[in-house]
Amino acid sequence: MILPGCNFFPFTPLPLHIFEPRYRAMLALALESDRMFCIGTRVEPCGPEPGLPVDETAGVYVHGTVGLVRACVTAEDGTSNLLLEGLRRVLFTGWLREEPYRIAVLQPVETFIENPVTVETGVKRVLAIAGTLVDRGVRCPPQLDLKLNTQLPAELIADVVSNYFLPNLEQRHELLAMECLDDRLEFLAECLKVQLGALGPST
Repeated sequence: MILPGCNFFPFTPLPLHIFEPRYRAMLALALESDRMFCIGTRVEPCGPEPGLPVDETAGVYVHGTVGLVRACVTAEDGTSNLLLEGLRRVLFTGWLREEPYRIAVLQPVETFIENPVTVETGVKRVLAIAGTLVDRGVRCPPQLDLKLNTQLPAELIADVVSNYFLPNLEQRHELLAMECLDDRLEFLAECLKVQLGALGPST
C-alpha cells in the first residue's frame, strides 16, 4: 500500500481506513493468508527529499515496513478500519505487478550495531531528550510515556520515539533507511535536540 506523506516504523501502530476497491481486495487476500502487507511512501510531484533513495520509475521511496493486521472491522459498505502493527524494515527491489495493487519484491533490512557502548549511550540520550520534551508539553500517548522509563530494546526505543516525536518527513525517511543503530540513535538525538531548542528556554 503506497501512501503519500506517510512513514511507518516497526514496533508502532498505524490505523488505516480502507475504502478503495483495490485495497479492499488486497486486505481480503492478506486476511485470508498471513495478515501482513507493506506500507511504502509515495514520492510527491515536487520530487523526492534530497539524498533519500527512491525508485524513480515507480515513484516510491525504496524503504518501507511490513505490518501485521492486529485488528480489523469491516462495515456493511465494504470499507474497513484496521490497526496495522509494524514488524520490520524492508527494501523494495522490484515490482511483480502494478494493478490492481502493487506487489513488490522485498529484501529484509537488517539492523546492525557497531559499538554496544555507543548504542547504550545513544539510548540514554534519546530517552532523556524525549522525556524533557514530554515535560515541556509535547504530547505523546500515555503508553509511550511509560515506555520512556523502561529498559526496552534499543531498536524498539529508536523506532517508537521516531514515530511519535518527529513530524518531519525527511527526518523520518532518513531514520527508516538507516541500518546502523548507532547512527540512527545519534541522528534521532540531534533531531530531538533541535526540536527541544525550538521550544525556547524553559520557565
